[in-house]
Amino acid sequence: MKDIIVVTSGKGGVGKSTLSGLIGLYLSKNFKVLLIDADLGLTNLELIFNAIKSKFDISDVIKGRCELYQAINKIKTNLFLLNLCLSTEVNKYPEYLLESLIQEVKNDYDYVIVDSPAGIEQGFLNTLTIATKALIVLNNELTSFEDARKTLRVCKMHKINKIIFAMNKYNKKDTFKSEIYSNFNYYLSNQYLYLIKYCKGDIYKKQKILFQDKEFVKMIEKEIKINSLSIV
Repeated sequence: MKDIIVVTSGKGGVGKSTLSGLIGLYLSKNFKVLLIDADLGLTNLELIFNAIKSKFDISDVIKGRCELYQAINKIKTNLFLLNLCLSTEVNKYPEYLLESLIQEVKNDYDYVIVDSPAGIEQGFLNTLTIATKALIVLNNELTSFEDARKTLRVCKMHKINKIIFAMNKYNKKDTFKSEIYSNFNYYLSNQYLYLIKYCKGDIYKKQKILFQDKEFVKMIEKEIKINSLSIV
């Protein structure tokens, strides 16, 4: 397995799930990818992909109701999805769940993309136990910058030093870039930022646009270390 990338955000509604899906979709051109929807009780990646809803989640595997392969939903060639929990009853969940899951699938997939819950609650902290990289998604709002700063701090506390940022829903004129980077650097200490075009809704309607987005492609090539010739 090459990388386990946790996609997270300090606040909800910034496009985290959509970018998680797009990264998985892009990588699946040449690699086998497992998407994990870790937003317990609030899973929506199947909806974004317009995929058939899963009958099982990882809790069904733990309770012996199905095998792991039965809980993994094939989205398309080389792209698979696993929901951690479809139910809203998520109070009791094993702390070792994600570590055990990775041990089971590490030889089957090249990349694991984890769509983390927003915020810094326990669900997010659990995803950090397996991450090799973190992608923090934000919008051009001061509250989003501040929440991203706090999320960055927690990631570093968990020894995740490979951290990148993507500002989603960037559709302003180039003259606004200097102001955005100034605010970003003030809150986030000169970490590198990618500006991604407005990203919302059905992935299959938006992917052709975003695959031509130079900043999105650069983010994939630079941070996930993929040869651009092999994926274009």
